[in-house]
Amino acid sequence: MFDAPARVVEWMEKLLHEHVTVIVDTREQRPFEITKMQNERMKLDSGDYSIKGLEKLVAVERKELNDLASCFTVGRDRFKAELERLREIPKRIVVVEASWGQLAEGDFTSRVHPNSAMGSIASWSGFFEIGFFFAGSRARAQGFTNNYLWQIAKAHYEEAKRKRGNRTE
Repeated sequence: MFDAPARVVEWMEKLLHEHVTVIVDTREQRPFEITKMQNERMKLDSGDYSIKGLEKLVAVERKELNDLASCFTVGRDRFKAELERLREIPKRIVVVEASWGQLAEGDFTSRVHPNSAMGSIASWSGFFEIGFFFAGSRARAQGFTNNYLWQIAKAHYEEAKRKRGNRTE
């Protein structure tokens, strides 16, 4: 997670963006721009984005609306298998580059009925215990993903720092 040597990180008062490395899956064809934090391309077992050193803790799966729509039909089994893998990661989310309204209106190329699509999202959210964040646009999805990963890194750092402070020597 941190690029600084461990002994330096242990004494840092504050986590800085440049100390965090976001992992972008090598199969991600249109990766988000990672702002402020470092980034590195690497194959991830689950999701499209994670944090270096925290790959078993956090994962973000990115979907364009047409890509998501294909998950309701021909890509259904593959996507459900991905959701099953994501289930093993405590902090997991699917970030969609569209609004819920666009899904509800059927603003995608698949022939699936919007009600069926919305039903699948509701079903998968409950069954796989995963959130779907409909950002409204690619830019908002990118901003949300950057902020989400930063907040997870920051919370993890603060927890580790708190635990170090509670140690008696």
